[in-house]
Amino acid sequence: MKEPQNTAGVAGIHQTLIILWGALVVSQLLFLVIAYFVKPELFTLERGPLEAESLPMLALFAAVAIVAVVISFVIRSRSSKLSEANQSPLILQSGLITALACCEISSLLGLVAAFAFNYPYFYFWIALGVVAAVLHFPRFSEVLATSYKSALGTNDGI
Repeated sequence: MKEPQNTAGVAGIHQTLIILWGALVVSQLLFLVIAYFVKPELFTLERGPLEAESLPMLALFAAVAIVAVVISFVIRSRSSKLSEANQSPLILQSGLITALACCEISSLLGLVAAFAFNYPYFYFWIALGVVAAVLHFPRFSEVLATSYKSALGTNDGI
């Protein structure tokens, strides 16, 4: 039977996860700042027509962005279950980082669409990545579930 970690240790792990989460969410928001300084014309109300040659590539980017966000939720769910079964907060941390990286794919593809194709609606893709990342906020109950499991296989204190 594993010994329970003290509450301060669990709180420290949770705080680390929140810091990682916050840094990765802010990094996606910085893509808007980068786009503004590199291509400020994308932030005007005047929209030019899209080139027909760019539409297939933009459709591919959109599909990859959506699939990446869906995969992020699958990874997060599986890592949460695996970390609880193995009583390992490191698995939870790795799953969170990987899920947030998948969310960032959507934002990066939006940034590429802005730079390569002058796509004026790139910010929707960044918003998709940020919203998905916000939904991955690390919950204290997840960390607590990975830190202590009784011999009967039930979580105490949850």
